[in-house]
Amino acid sequence: MEESIGRQPDSDSGGTEPEHADAGGTNPERVDTGGTAPRGTGSGPVDSGSADSVRPERNIFRGTVNVRGDVTLAYRLDALEPSAPKAPLIICLHGWGMDEDWFARLLGGLGDLPANLLYLRAPSPVDKKDGKVGWSWYVYNGDAEHFVAELEQLEERLLHVVRDVEMTQNLSPTSRVLIGFSQGAYGGSFAAVRNPGVFSGLVVSGARVKDEALRDFLPQAAEQGLRVLGCHGRKDEHVDLERSKASLQSLEKAGIEVTWLEFDAGHSMGRQQVAAVADWIGQRFTSDGSRRAESPTS
Repeated sequence: MEESIGRQPDSDSGGTEPEHADAGGTNPERVDTGGTAPRGTGSGPVDSGSADSVRPERNIFRGTVNVRGDVTLAYRLDALEPSAPKAPLIICLHGWGMDEDWFARLLGGLGDLPANLLYLRAPSPVDKKDGKVGWSWYVYNGDAEHFVAELEQLEERLLHVVRDVEMTQNLSPTSRVLIGFSQGAYGGSFAAVRNPGVFSGLVVSGARVKDEALRDFLPQAAEQGLRVLGCHGRKDEHVDLERSKASLQSLEKAGIEVTWLEFDAGHSMGRQQVAAVADWIGQRFTSDGSRRAESPTS
């Protein structure tokens, strides 16, 4: 497993149990969504902080998708302007207590990539310690079978939403990369490994891959060329670093390309980690050599 050790000065923050961990990190000011915004709100050029680079212009589209079980998922699509329907699609799943706008701010460093960025909001509202409402992808009660059932449901909803957004927004991406943090990484890794034709790349941050439930799917993921980046803070008190690393090593043993990065951080995604994620994606999925992604089905 390719290993690179980085340092990141972000502080640790809240959380509860490993598979129900809080968002953590140096969180920028929360952005409250307050409903569905008008389609096609232009963001214009965004200053990347470098005098020598200008980020691509983007239009922000918002919407909701009704999935099975009368569940509605909200999304935010930061689309390249001018439109680039065949550009890679980066799908971002936030951690417990976050929402799509909060996660978009944390992942602001991805804005330089020539890719469309899709941020999803988890379906279940949760009350946070600060009195605000956040969102959760699943209920974790400690039972392994129940947890796998929750991940299967998340997978079904994710594929449904991705398919619907691509149809309504006229996207036909050459590749899809799934980024998950904490809860979003538990669910995202489960879905990506089981659907390697749909997802070309996977970023797992602050979570463990549920490899014991995915053994039968690993050979196909390796055969279809799934690439995985694992990121973890050495001060993470909510998800054990060694267990996370071991789960990714099991993917590597099955033949999947895995890169592992450690950061001097807690249960968080900070600027240095986001920059490393952007670099990893840029090197592998934003060139003409990316393999063609299959259409998601659910």
